[in-house]
Amino acid sequence: MMKNFKFVICFFALLFSTPAMAANPLAEFFNNLFPAAGDETVLSAPSISPADVNVYAPLTPLNMMNLYATLSVLDAAEPKHLDQYLAVNECKLYTEFRTNEFEWNKIRIATQDSIRKSKDDFQKQFEFVQPLMLREFDFSKGGFPILDSFIIPPVKQIQMTNNESIGNQCLNGRDEFLLPLQAALSLTLPFSLSLVPADAMVAESYVSYLKTNNIDTRDGRPAYVQFKVSVDGLAKQIDISKENYAVLKGKIDKIIIYGDKNLSIKLYEQIF
Repeated sequence: MMKNFKFVICFFALLFSTPAMAANPLAEFFNNLFPAAGDETVLSAPSISPADVNVYAPLTPLNMMNLYATLSVLDAAEPKHLDQYLAVNECKLYTEFRTNEFEWNKIRIATQDSIRKSKDDFQKQFEFVQPLMLREFDFSKGGFPILDSFIIPPVKQIQMTNNESIGNQCLNGRDEFLLPLQAALSLTLPFSLSLVPADAMVAESYVSYLKTNNIDTRDGRPAYVQFKVSVDGLAKQIDISKENYAVLKGKIDKIIIYGDKNLSIKLYEQIF
């Protein structure tokens, strides 16, 4: 550990002035993570790359931390926020250096600077999927009615995440983390869904697909609604079943309903 400590101190002293350091694997890792002095580019690590405005991303813990930075919910001047950001986005770095406060303070400073430079470019458009169960096609209504237990009544809040199933050893470490990794979307206008409209030919192809693939439909026909949403702020944080949720403000841009879990059989699409 002492050898490692001496290397890191020397490395940070020369980080911005000695390109040859990149030949060392650890130095290369840092150079990939932190921009050199005078370099106006953002971090090159995939977890901190600028968002593609045409792409809707899943709201993973990694993307959630970047969203917090964009919305200024994550305070880059708050050490505990930086620690959580690094634990989620750079677990390897966190594991290696968190126990040495001198090394870690340098990493915090570099991360703080990078967040401030790139936070306006992080993703604010996300997608998530919820399962549905459909009844037989109703010719009078021109679509598949949704089974009662899967109908979405008029609601103004929709859960966006299922991040409790995503393991990260760094989140069970020494630090007390302040920012929730679960999120719901608060809507200005209520959303509801009780019928999946579908063209008769599309509907017949879907029914044939279910039969050909021997999918059990005794309890309903499986389908999946994909939400594409835009987030513009934080409404509030609340406790739901002892889980801390961030309630985000935003809107539904589009829903697409598919007849298979691979999201390849499109039944219906609606733009809002």
